[in-house]
Amino acid sequence: GDLSSVPVPPTIQALRAARLDRLSAEERAVIQRASVAGKVFFRGAVAAMSPESDRAAVGAHLLALVRKELVRPDRSTLPGEDAFRFRHLLIRDAAYESIPKELRAELHERFAGWLGDVAGERLEEQEEILAYHLEQAYRYREELGPVDERTRGLGRRAARHLAATAHRASARGDVAATANLFSRAVGLLPAGDPERLSLLPEVGHALAEAGRYEEARRLLTEAIEAAGATGDALMGARARVADVLVRVFADPEGTGAEAEEASSEVIPTFEAAGDHLWLSRAHRLRSTGPWMFARYAEMLVGVERAAEHARLAGDRGELRVAFGLLSVALIFGPTPVDEAIPRLEEIGREAFGLRSGSSPGSDIPLAMLGRFDEARRANEEWRALFEELGRPQWLTDFARGMVELITGDAREAERFLRRGRDELLRMGEKSVLSTLSALLSRALCLQGRFDEALPFIEESVELAPSEDAASQMYWRTSKAMVQASRGDLGEAERLAREAVAIGRTTDAINDLADALADLAGIVAARGRGGEAADLLREAVELFERKGNVVSAGRARERLAELGGGSAGP
Repeated sequence: GDLSSVPVPPTIQALRAARLDRLSAEERAVIQRASVAGKVFFRGAVAAMSPESDRAAVGAHLLALVRKELVRPDRSTLPGEDAFRFRHLLIRDAAYESIPKELRAELHERFAGWLGDVAGERLEEQEEILAYHLEQAYRYREELGPVDERTRGLGRRAARHLAATAHRASARGDVAATANLFSRAVGLLPAGDPERLSLLPEVGHALAEAGRYEEARRLLTEAIEAAGATGDALMGARARVADVLVRVFADPEGTGAEAEEASSEVIPTFEAAGDHLWLSRAHRLRSTGPWMFARYAEMLVGVERAAEHARLAGDRGELRVAFGLLSVALIFGPTPVDEAIPRLEEIGREAFGLRSGSSPGSDIPLAMLGRFDEARRANEEWRALFEELGRPQWLTDFARGMVELITGDAREAERFLRRGRDELLRMGEKSVLSTLSALLSRALCLQGRFDEALPFIEESVELAPSEDAASQMYWRTSKAMVQASRGDLGEAERLAREAVAIGRTTDAINDLADALADLAGIVAARGRGGEAADLLREAVELFERKGNVVSAGRARERLAELGGGSAGP
């Protein structure tokens, strides 16, 4: 774990300070400068931070510090440079804390200058470190005040380097780093600064990807207002796309139609600018409506276009987001499982660099085929990948919950769905939360825990956008199960029929089949076995069209119990 916040006992603090106090003034100055560079440092960096008259003696003083066991030689990664390492981080911290803040600011700036010089054409490799030192120089000067033009210049330089590293983090798909770096960049620039304003859409988008919706909306509101005031059409288009994408998850009611309208308006602006990154995001936004309405074949077309623009932009992070949505369309839409799995594996190779035969989205399709152990392994691979990329884990919990519902282990499904729901609550997400809450209620109903299911049904009813076909279906089927358990079969049938009617407006054939099977159980309980058999036959046909052999087999068993004969092979 991170021990940096663990308080150091006063006796230890006193001992380490005493060791530094016993140094000569020259040795203390050298170790202070070394502490600015970090736990590992180079002789050249210490010399560059020292007054010119003292530079020749830096090497001798470093050797003295080695003899006093405060630092030790280390393997150098820079040709021609001697490297050293503090023997203990507490020594480094004590040396750093002994530096007055005004001098700290100056030393951080000098170190950044030295690093820029030695990095040369390989600056990208060191740019995040360089940006950090400029940022520290700015922060200390800001704290000491007043903020003059030189200080603002430091902040601007730091922001430019942070933004450059943020763009690279985004391109490689590191969500947490992208949000962190962009946020720090805009935090160094004053309100109204043109460079700050130009970064706001990117920052808002990055924060949303990291699940930090409230911060994202605040910055995007600033960007939209600034674009309106300055007439900057490109910034306004970017901010609008990012804002609607945030609200799809944070405040989803009505966003399906708004996404179509907004994307249609901004795409020509991005096309004129040759802005493939934001064209990808705009087409992704356009696919939101079909996603809400559970028209997955249409959604597939939109996210394919988003993926193509992400390729042209050379942005692997955006490609991963587009492919994540592509996976949703393949899994929940009409694409047969045996066609979906190879596509998902192809996605895994291109977007995530996974080995052949592995895909972060193949868990649910594998479960549909009855390959449960493989499905669980695929989900664990997905979880590890999201951990590495700094992405929230609710999606992997959602998928694992679906896998366990297919396997028939409702208790295990409950465990994962609860965990995913809790994370979405912490994030302030509302769109997927309504779907996940409804599925959690189903897992509880399947265990006979109907009273416990009710609060989650009510949560889904309250949160589900009217356009969200999946959530509207799921909560109705769960509520129907609750009503049936109470003997109110009339109300149960009404709710189940509503779920089927919603399903028929979609191409979510597996969800429709589930709803038909649920309705069949209620109709059979009301003594209408022939009608129940017809419903189950349709469910079997849909399950088999999807390739869900597990659910098809269960539906055929129920059909046989009704005396309705077999359906399919």
